[in-house]
Amino acid sequence: MKLMVCRSCGDVILMRQEQRSCWCGASSGRYLDDRSTVEQSAGTLSIALDNTGLRDAVSAYDAAPDGWHPLMVFRAFLNPLSESDVRYVPLSAPPTDADAER
Repeated sequence: MKLMVCRSCGDVILMRQEQRSCWCGASSGRYLDDRSTVEQSAGTLSIALDNTGLRDAVSAYDAAPDGWHPLMVFRAFLNPLSESDVRYVPLSAPPTDADAER
C-alpha cells in the first residue's frame, strides 16, 4: 500500500487508481493500471506500508481494542527517488473557468 505526502499542506493521501489530490491542491497522484506503480506529483513523498505488518497490527487491535500491544506496531518507509514503482511527474494545473467556457 502506498501513501503520498504533500509537502505543502502535510496531507497524507491513500493512492488509488483514480486521481486523488491533497487538501491544498498542490499535489496529486494515482496507481497506474498495473496496480503496483504510482504516479504522483514531483516534490511529494511516497510512503510504503508493510501490508503484512499492517494486517497483523489490525488483527492485534481487533483482538483487544481497549489496550495497547506491541503487535500493533507495523513498518512503513519512505520510497527513495530511485524506486522503480513510483513515478514523479509535474503537477497538472487544475481546470479554470476559462477552460470550461471553451
